[in-house]
Amino acid sequence: MSEFNQWRIVCPHCGHTSTVRSSKQMGDTVRESTVTCDNPECMHSWVAQLVAVRTIAPSMNPKPGVYIPLSPRSQAAEQQAAAAQLELGMTHPPPRPG
Repeated sequence: MSEFNQWRIVCPHCGHTSTVRSSKQMGDTVRESTVTCDNPECMHSWVAQLVAVRTIAPSMNPKPGVYIPLSPRSQAAEQQAAAAQLELGMTHPPPRPG
């Protein structure tokens, strides 16, 4: 089973489960999928998009040119960490455990 078939997608018309028939990467933050309703009395087909909307935890290996804004909660945590570093007189982030 491919990774995108693990999602539960419901038909917007009848509410039954649907199957992703194909999927392709449209850009660094967008994937487009063709979906078909599993209900034989409906059989609606449509195109859906999965879009990266906000970052919860920043990448440890960010790709240059890719920008996904931080979630408000993550922004607050980042600001608190930066303030704590200033308070401790740190000019760079502490080493990562590894």
